[in-house]
Amino acid sequence: MFLDADKQRGQEDEALAGASIPSVRYMATLWLAADHIHVYFESDGEKSADFVIHRLKKISEEGLLKCVPAAVGKLGVGGTLWADDYFVQTVG
Repeated sequence: MFLDADKQRGQEDEALAGASIPSVRYMATLWLAADHIHVYFESDGEKSADFVIHRLKKISEEGLLKCVPAAVGKLGVGGTLWADDYFVQTVG
């Protein structure tokens, strides 16, 4: 179901580049694991990290399910790709 990590990371970066998330200036995939993803983003501070993360989860879920329709049948509880949990670290 998953592509090799380098190819997947390239597709993730491409999808993130096209994502329209207000106040985000730059975003890139840093690490792609089987059960989680590390994303770096820079923001102007207009929107909260919580807003950006939830928007990213929504955009990426829609894009991934469109690219891999077979994944729809393998979704977790509640029929969503991503769990509600996340970790965020800020500087500045």
